[in-house]
Amino acid sequence: MKKVGIVSLKSEVADLLERELRQFLDGKVEFIQYIVTDRIGTIKCDADVVLLSGSAVAKYVYTPSGSSIPILSPRRTLTMNGWRKLKGISEGTSLLLVNDTQESAEEVVTLIKEFGLNLKIYPYYPGCKDFPKLDVAITPGEKKHVPSFVKRVIDIHDRIFDPSVILELLFRLDLFEWEDLQKLLEYSKTVKSTQPGLQSFLLDMATVRLDLETVLSMARQAVMAYSKDNGTVLLFNRFAEKYVKIQSSHIIGRSVTPILKKMGLRSIDKDLHNEIIELDGAEMVLNSKEVPKGTVMVSFYPVELYREVERKHIVKVRKSGMSAKANFSMIIGGDKIHEIVKLAKKIALSDIPVLLEGESGTGKELFAQAIHNYSKRSDGPFVPINCASLSEDLLESELFGYEEGAFTGAKRGGKSGLFEVANNGTIFLDEISEIPLMLQSKLLRVLQEKEIIKVGGTHIIPVNARVISATNADLFQMMEEGKFRRDLFYRISTFQLRLPSLYERIDDLEMLIEHFVNEKSYKISFDKSLMDALKKYQWPGNIREVENFVDYVGNLFSGEIGIHEIPPYLSRKLLKGADKKPSFEEIKVLRFIWLNQSAGRSKISSAYDIEESKVRKILSKLRVLGYVSVNRGRKGTTLTQLGYQLISSLNKEN
Repeated sequence: MKKVGIVSLKSEVADLLERELRQFLDGKVEFIQYIVTDRIGTIKCDADVVLLSGSAVAKYVYTPSGSSIPILSPRRTLTMNGWRKLKGISEGTSLLLVNDTQESAEEVVTLIKEFGLNLKIYPYYPGCKDFPKLDVAITPGEKKHVPSFVKRVIDIHDRIFDPSVILELLFRLDLFEWEDLQKLLEYSKTVKSTQPGLQSFLLDMATVRLDLETVLSMARQAVMAYSKDNGTVLLFNRFAEKYVKIQSSHIIGRSVTPILKKMGLRSIDKDLHNEIIELDGAEMVLNSKEVPKGTVMVSFYPVELYREVERKHIVKVRKSGMSAKANFSMIIGGDKIHEIVKLAKKIALSDIPVLLEGESGTGKELFAQAIHNYSKRSDGPFVPINCASLSEDLLESELFGYEEGAFTGAKRGGKSGLFEVANNGTIFLDEISEIPLMLQSKLLRVLQEKEIIKVGGTHIIPVNARVISATNADLFQMMEEGKFRRDLFYRISTFQLRLPSLYERIDDLEMLIEHFVNEKSYKISFDKSLMDALKKYQWPGNIREVENFVDYVGNLFSGEIGIHEIPPYLSRKLLKGADKKPSFEEIKVLRFIWLNQSAGRSKISSAYDIEESKVRKILSKLRVLGYVSVNRGRKGTTLTQLGYQLISSLNKEN
């Protein structure tokens, strides 16, 4: 058993420190107390780690010749009870700090100064000659040394170890365990730590560990961790206990070899991915990875568990997991959109492929879902995939599926592709222009023959899924340039539906804004001049940008929205294209500021009988145009150099 030595001038202090350490080390180490007295002189400390109660005892300690025993002079701090007493003293108070030695008195003075309290503290100790005679004294449990002239004594109690000391000690002794995190967290709540960030760290680590154990339990995976250096088991969760039939208390801290042997493994010398092993007659899927500091993490679970999950997933997807939520009644717009909706309804009644064209944010997926829900396939799945989000290999395996062993990392039993999942329903190929040429030929075969072959497979699987594609690119131009297969273009574009940009139907803007405001119950309205300005904006993000715009103002403001409340990028755009010449009313405000050198909103409002909210909007516009500088406090709003130039030119005209 390892030994911890505690060196102190007093046995009661050594007892206190030992009690604190026993919360974490009881039964794991042997404690040896070394009490310094005048008679003993120096002390030979023979332990694995030596802790000093303070710097004052360091000169009395030595270790056996040739040894490398660490001698720690750890931080000691106040209990929370002592800290509360100290904090209750009025700022600026002059007082004595009384302790049993000069060194220990000065240590406590330094500690209190680190806490940032505004107190005038003078150290006092037996034999001290230079000190003021004060009415108030504080002492860490050394009342007997308080001089008789002191009228008020505040005992802040003995200092105890800072949590960082205990954490360091656990690591030095190689005795740290995850369970110690919670103990340290509770301990840190009882002391005024000199390192406040440590408590936050301990809380985060304890939370992460709890979350990790919860996630692993939900996944029903057995998890084991062991040291690669000595083969000692470090972690063994409850599913590992269940599958291996060994209690964690019987294996943690012991050799991993019997468990590996039970799995039919001599050792784990490399990372393993979805390896199939046999454990007590049951097939298991095993994964392993070596993490920093030489720890090997191993997870394993029954093969049947994966197959069960896969079966449930496929059933769920086919029945209701991938469903279209939108219908034609949710599409907002005027005559131009109504005509497109009428055409889309006719298209929906057929099984022929559809190509939706339009800029990003024009509502292509909304139309795709509406077409699906209006069709005879509405009871089937609606399966969307963004073709630009995956590499060629991943996209192929996602679309067509793969057989077991098709490639490194392929799941046991293979995987169904999205065309299979979309059987008797609709598959929506978003950003189809991004499909690589090699994969385009395979997609063409699916559309022509209505059958697929999985990656790594030889069996032909019939599929029955309607294809709706979407693009924000000019597919015809890409076809002409040889970047998109001509035969595939004509196969997917039997029906073409072009969705106009918002700027092409800008009259719908007010209707769309009103829809999003009502849908999300925002308490806002829009200034007419702002609405007119918004209709002149290009809206490159289309409907999506409008929704984001409404969310911005709806969450930050209420009441009437003017140009100063809209997103900064948008206000800059609108004002850039606006007439920079101030209106008559704005010139009146500029003249008033010029005459008074500066002015606030209330002053301008009173002078011209204009509502203060309107004055705020006028000043906001003048500031953006560069004519005024809006300041805080008494200075109010002042003219800029540009503002003075404008007034000067106007005065000359008059």
